[in-house]
Amino acid sequence: MDVSPAHPQVSHPAKIDFGTILLGTPPATLTVQLENIGSANYALSSLAIGSSVFSIQGNNCNNVGFSFAQNFCMIQMSFSPTAAGTSNTTLTVTDNTVGSPHAIPVTGIATQTLAPTVTLFSIDSLGQTVSATLNGMATVGGPNIPAVAWIEYGTDPLLATFSKSSQWSFTGDAPSLSGSVTGLSPATRYAARLAVQTSGGIGKSNMQIFATMAAWPEVNLTLASGASNIATISAGQTATYQLVAWDGGNGYTGTASLSCSGAPQGSTCVVTPTTVSIGLNGAPLTVTVTTTGKSSALLRIGLKSPVWATGLLLFGLTIVPRKKLLSLRVLVCLGLLSLSIF
Repeated sequence: MDVSPAHPQVSHPAKIDFGTILLGTPPATLTVQLENIGSANYALSSLAIGSSVFSIQGNNCNNVGFSFAQNFCMIQMSFSPTAAGTSNTTLTVTDNTVGSPHAIPVTGIATQTLAPTVTLFSIDSLGQTVSATLNGMATVGGPNIPAVAWIEYGTDPLLATFSKSSQWSFTGDAPSLSGSVTGLSPATRYAARLAVQTSGGIGKSNMQIFATMAAWPEVNLTLASGASNIATISAGQTATYQLVAWDGGNGYTGTASLSCSGAPQGSTCVVTPTTVSIGLNGAPLTVTVTTTGKSSALLRIGLKSPVWATGLLLFGLTIVPRKKLLSLRVLVCLGLLSLSIF
């Protein structure tokens, strides 16, 4: 049988933390709860705080009971920093419990700027150009606070790993914040979010999932940089043309099979390589016409599959005399290139 006298016992937080607040704004307030877990009424004698940036606004901790729902009281405190940085002090609680007075650490941080708050509203994606535009807003804490923003995106739906877009700058709160990312893969599912940084830290928006569409098959053929579309050769010699096959910027990727037909009698036409990968960077190819005799004909290089194509080339072969020698002038006039997409 317990014959010890009844006595109060107080339970209090191990630390009082006001977090981070912005200088020049109203004081931060906090309520601290004391709980009587003993067997007699609790009475507070005094409260003391060791720093002028913290203050005690009031309490109701006199004659606190020990029965359920009546065994706690509240202390109201505030934090009013005057300079940026971390403030630390101690709240001293003197009461009628064993171990009094009780020292409770108190801390708070003041900053010139807070970490931004960022919200993502929508994502507009374009499969043809494999890009996406993110639309949202950012609150940075004032009209004159400089900030930079970027987009974090990737195929990981949780963005545990991600890529970052190029950054752009703005000043003050941005009720309308938009940015774009390019170079996405067509027909691919992505996650993305907005990120904003100020001197107060980095804020990131909610994530959204979007998907790019598959780009339509389109192949463009152009002369390689510095290459010519005209060659003059003698009969029996070879003319070579350097070309580039690419997607035209619409994001299409695929494989093209190349062939050459319609060479004049006594000549051959070859395309190398016979297979190229179509993409944004372009695939080089060579058309070679080798002659063995005097003749004239139209050389056709044609598209054989249902693929949109632009910049198509056609080679005309014409024999012309020059100083009693038969010369072959190969002119790029008009024509078709044979491509099979698979």
